[in-house]
Amino acid sequence: MGLSSRGYGGHIFWDADTWMYPGLLLTHPELAQGCVEYRCDRLDGARAKAQQYGYQGAMFPWEGDDLGVETTPEWAPCGRYEQHVTACVALAAWQWYQATNDTTWLRERGWPLLRECAAFWTSRVTPAADVGNADPALSYHILDVQPPDEYVLHVDDSAWTNASAARCLQIAVQTADLLGETALPEWAHVAARLHIPFDAERQIVLEYAGYTDDVIKQADVVLLTFPLEWPLPPEVATNNAQFYAERVDAAHGPAMTYAIHAILAAASGDQDQLSQFMRLSYAQNLRPPFFSFSETPDQDYCTFVTGAGGLIQALIFGCCGARLHDTGLSFPHPPLLPHGWSKLNVRLRCRDQQYHVEVTPAGRTVRVV
Repeated sequence: MGLSSRGYGGHIFWDADTWMYPGLLLTHPELAQGCVEYRCDRLDGARAKAQQYGYQGAMFPWEGDDLGVETTPEWAPCGRYEQHVTACVALAAWQWYQATNDTTWLRERGWPLLRECAAFWTSRVTPAADVGNADPALSYHILDVQPPDEYVLHVDDSAWTNASAARCLQIAVQTADLLGETALPEWAHVAARLHIPFDAERQIVLEYAGYTDDVIKQADVVLLTFPLEWPLPPEVATNNAQFYAERVDAAHGPAMTYAIHAILAAASGDQDQLSQFMRLSYAQNLRPPFFSFSETPDQDYCTFVTGAGGLIQALIFGCCGARLHDTGLSFPHPPLLPHGWSKLNVRLRCRDQQYHVEVTPAGRTVRVV
C-alpha cells in the first residue's frame, strides 16, 4: 500500500519483488536497487525462518519488516504456507544482474542470496518415492503450500511454486558457473524433475494437483508464461491464458491479474483482448477524487501500489513488447496498442543505456542513447 495507509502494516510482500520491482528496474533502477538490496541485507532473518521450520538455506518472510523477519499476523496462514516468495526474491536478484551486468555485485551480494534460496528448495522438496511413486529419480514434489491463488490452502504441487522454485535452482547453477563457484549437484537434479501438474486431455497446466476448475483469486498459472517464460508448447500457453481468464474472481480479485493477461494478449497479437484486459487492469479500480488505485473493484480505499506495478509492466512488456534476458533488454515481441490509443512513449534504462521507445498503430521505434 505504500505510504497511503496502514494497510498491510507497511510490510514487504512478493508484491515488491514480482509486481513493483520489474517496472522500476527498467525505468528507475536506482529505486529498484533498494528492493533487491533490502532482501540481501536481511538474509539472516530468512535463514532464521528456514531453521524454524526445519529447512536449510533461506526461507524469506511472506510479510517482511525493517528487520526482514516474518511479521505475518498469526491468524493468516500465508506466513507459513505461501512459500513461493523465496523463489520470487531469487528471480528479482537475477534480474538485477541481467539489467546491470554487474558481476561484482553478483559475487558479493547476489550469490550468497541465490545459494541460500537454492539450499532452501532442495531441502523443501519431497522425492516421488515418498508420495507413492516407486521411482525416486522420476520426480520431486512440493507438498502442503498456499499458491498465489490464496482461495486455497494445503495443496500439493502448486504449478507456480514448483516452476519458480525450479527456475531459482537453475539460476543458482548458472550463477555458480558464471562466478567459478560450486553448484551442488542436487540443484540441477531437482530443478529438472520438479513435478508440474498437467491435464493432458484439455492440454492445460493445473494450478495444483487435484485442481477442479474452481474460481481463483488472481494470476497464478499464467505467470509461468510471463514473467517466468517457462518452456510450454505454444498451444498450452494459449490454453492456460484462455482457461484461467474465465476463472478469475472478477468482483473481488486484485487488479494486477489482468496486467498479465494483457501482456499475454499483446504477445499473441490479439488487440481485442489487449484492450479488454488493459482496461480491466486499472479502470475499475480508480477512486475519486484523486484516482487512487484500489486493490480490488469492490474496495474504495488505499492505494494499491502492486496494481500500479502490474499496469506499468503491461505497458513495457505488453504494448512495447520488451523483455529482459541474460544479454540485457530486447524487443522480441511485436508492439501492440489497445483500440483507440494513438501513441505510447516510454523511456527505459538498462546496462547504462537509455531506450526511447515509441509505439503507434503503425509500429515501434526504438532509439538507444
